[in-house]
Amino acid sequence: MTPAQVRTLQQLEHQGFRKLAEGREIVRVTRNGDNRVIMRDGTQKRGHHVDFAQVGQGARQRG
Repeated sequence: MTPAQVRTLQQLEHQGFRKLAEGREIVRVTRNGDNRVIMRDGTQKRGHHVDFAQVGQGARQRG
């Protein structure tokens, strides 16, 4: 993780986000369905990733 990613991650954790995964290029974070990706330069993008702990919960709730 680059120093810029660490700074951005600390700011987002202070806002209530939690880290889901860390890859070579990106860090994935989430908070209440607000998914974001932290790029190597510390910038953020909206993410479309799914929290793996919640996969399949919709099917269990319906059935």
